[in-house]
Amino acid sequence: MNRGKSTLSATGLALFLFFTGTAGASDSKPPPSLAAPPYLQALTRGRDLLLDHEYEEARRFFEDYTKNHSEDAAGPFGSALVEIIEQVEVADYTQSNRIDAVLERAHESAETWFEKNPRNLFAKFLLGASEGIEALWLIKTDRQLRGYSRAISAIDHVEDAVDAPDGDPDAKGAMGLAYYAIGKYKPRYLPFFSDTRAKGRAALERCVKDAPLMGPLCELFLIYVAKWERRWDDVDKLASSFRKRYPGSLFAGGTHGQGLFGAQRYEEALSVYIDLSQRHPEHPGIHYWAGRVYWDGLHQGKPAQEMWEYALSKNLKPPKAAADAQAGLGEVALEQGLAAEAKIRFDWAQKLDPKNPRAKNGLKKLKELEKK
Repeated sequence: MNRGKSTLSATGLALFLFFTGTAGASDSKPPPSLAAPPYLQALTRGRDLLLDHEYEEARRFFEDYTKNHSEDAAGPFGSALVEIIEQVEVADYTQSNRIDAVLERAHESAETWFEKNPRNLFAKFLLGASEGIEALWLIKTDRQLRGYSRAISAIDHVEDAVDAPDGDPDAKGAMGLAYYAIGKYKPRYLPFFSDTRAKGRAALERCVKDAPLMGPLCELFLIYVAKWERRWDDVDKLASSFRKRYPGSLFAGGTHGQGLFGAQRYEEALSVYIDLSQRHPEHPGIHYWAGRVYWDGLHQGKPAQEMWEYALSKNLKPPKAAADAQAGLGEVALEQGLAAEAKIRFDWAQKLDPKNPRAKNGLKKLKELEKK
């Protein structure tokens, strides 16, 4: 094994885990047949529940599978995946002890399964995947040193599954994610490493066609890639197709709306957020983005105010989003001639995020008004 290559890829994996979420689906890849191994059938079924935002059903499904199939690691891994996806979605990383235990159980189960089946490439891949989601949690909860160490081990196992003569297609998909992440974040974090985005994109496209489990994840990641590369038409095309199969997906729906917003197709973006709000009426992030569409795109203050106030009442996270909503409310108040309220909103936004541009510009405007 090439340790230099492993360390590079591990950094990319950790960056991917840190900056993105998960989920997705594929038109071209049929579901596993009844002849597929039980663990692959289970993970595919649980994956589909997760992608359609059926978290509680997915949680129960993996718990039941664990009871009836203790010989493999699919159940504990799936349970850990449910917890991680749910926490990433709401940007809440406070339940450390409980989730630490779930992740440790998944890791131990995957390790035991692989030790008993060392020639099973999928078992090796799943061991790497369990270490990967554990790395995500450690990094998100400010335990970076342990997180990066776990990521290195994760990518080593995934690389082994890729490099085997009959390399596992799911492992190849995971490597595609890491390659693209390295290329995307290298200017900021990895200045001496080559740009691997083209390599990663090609691997992701193959993954969608070839990987029975990772194919959907790769498809969703390609939607993010299109957004990052500002290919707005591709965002719309990819996300529209994906959401026909997983209409409850917040990850795909949110990215779809942001892509339409970036393309200045505001009415279409609003339609996406209205659909998502009907499916997930209390989710603060949906209302935050709907507020941005109303205010920044359609210049409608009243509905924007309603959206942002609701999002904040539901404990909108992360702090940067909450700061932006507060500052947006300040802009609305300023337009309404409520300078005192605007000042309070802008000050609060700066406490949450000192670099928020809305707050800075708003306070600058208030000072200019005071001089008149």
